[in-house]
Amino acid sequence: MIETMSAADVAPMLYAHADGLIDQLGVLACATGSPDWQSDGHTGHPRSNLPVNKGAALVEPTREPTGFGATAASPRLDSVRDALLAWGQEVGFHQPVPELGGVALWTPDDLRQFDFAQCSAATNPDATTEELEISAAWLAWGTYLDDYYRQVFDRRRDVAGATAQSARLPEFMPLDDQATPPPVNAMERGLADLWRRTTNELDATQRLELRTSVMSLIEGCEWDVADDAADLRATGSECCAASSNATGTRPSARSTI
Repeated sequence: MIETMSAADVAPMLYAHADGLIDQLGVLACATGSPDWQSDGHTGHPRSNLPVNKGAALVEPTREPTGFGATAASPRLDSVRDALLAWGQEVGFHQPVPELGGVALWTPDDLRQFDFAQCSAATNPDATTEELEISAAWLAWGTYLDDYYRQVFDRRRDVAGATAQSARLPEFMPLDDQATPPPVNAMERGLADLWRRTTNELDATQRLELRTSVMSLIEGCEWDVADDAADLRATGSECCAASSNATGTRPSARSTI
């Protein structure tokens, strides 16, 4: 069941259940929203809970097919990996994030070890090199988005910041030829580039379907931030109530905020 899924299960699930980019984004949305993915019980990224050895868990050093039934070996896999690393650098995945004290959310080595190219090749064995590059970039972008919301907004309980960012992201997915605003961070740059590359040959219905799928991922990340903040406020209220019961006083409205 999705509620008990760990981060290491995402690639096998993509292979088993995802047929095409939209399905992959749907599985990713479920994965990033699951309690286990966000729990502290997994060995993770130095600044997140993402599994450091995600790529290593998916492919042997010989890059032969792995146990989840995928055609893991691809003659184009190395070029897709290189293209993804270059793309991550281009859109700013490794740039300092002010809210993290000037530290980058991901290093190039993080992106390399996650091995989204391997995951993309496993779930799209017949795809062209260009299709694999776009698929791998979408998986990387969606995971970076989730990591950013958790590390920047969730840890600081910045619901307003998460809401504002979520309101901006749809502007980079126009359903027509509408101009997009200048991107100001890696999430916006990555989304703008991916939307342009992916929707070149899509009709209006397909664009809307893709946009809806991406918005489900974005809204799930925002919901997690709001939910965690609400839980914190509820816990604070319970502590105040317990303290009041012990002292015989009533908490003020300000004390429960």
